Amino acid sequence: MTTHSWTTAFSADWSADANWSPTGAPNAFTDDAVIAASGTYTVSIAAGEAVQANTVSVTSSGATLSVLGSLTLGSTLSVQSGLVAVGGVLSGGTATVSGGTLEVASGGVISSAISLSSGTVWVNASETLGAALTMSGGTLQLFGSVTLNGATLDGTVTSYLFGHLTTTGTTTITDHSGNPTINIPWTNRGVIEDNAIAMSDSFTLTNQAGATFDMASRAY
Repeated sequence: MTTHSWTTAFSADWSADANWSPTGAPNAFTDDAVIAASGTYTVSIAAGEAVQANTVSVTSSGATLSVLGSLTLGSTLSVQSGLVAVGGVLSGGTATVSGGTLEVASGGVISSAISLSSGTVWVNASETLGAALTMSGGTLQLFGSVTLNGATLDGTVTSYLFGHLTTTGTTTITDHSGNPTINIPWTNRGVIEDNAIAMSDSFTLTNQAGATFDMASRAY
């Protein structure tokens, strides 16, 4: 594997060879990309541009990785700080969020698994997040129309719904910490249609004025 590090605090396209050390933009499953340079800047994968990498790590608080084209992972996207904004396609491997923000913007598609332990996953699009969505901490913010299909939410996740959430498959709300009860603070400002939620203990849903929670005749 070859590790390529972004070296400048100036915004530029991913393909700018001179902005990486060693020289040359990473674009193979044998490449690891690290975006850690100090400063405020954006590394862009433009619409129509396709990038491959074994791993991508974003560790600078002022860095933004903008994916308007496609990014295919061999292993992991590690969001430790800063922002990764996906308005294109993120596929393969696992996106791990342990700090910073992973945003699914309008038009964005993520088929990679998502693991949230800290930081924020912000879904600002019509999106289905499937069984590979696992959250053990941090904040989940859902805007637009979002479907959770077989997701797992731990009791330490804080979740906000501003649009329309539909649950399908079996979305499991559980307690990985070993506590006898759980309290997931869902703050609902839109509509939740509950078709398949399984709860190991209990959770709290706070409905804002005008919001609805449709349990589809399910008993709790």
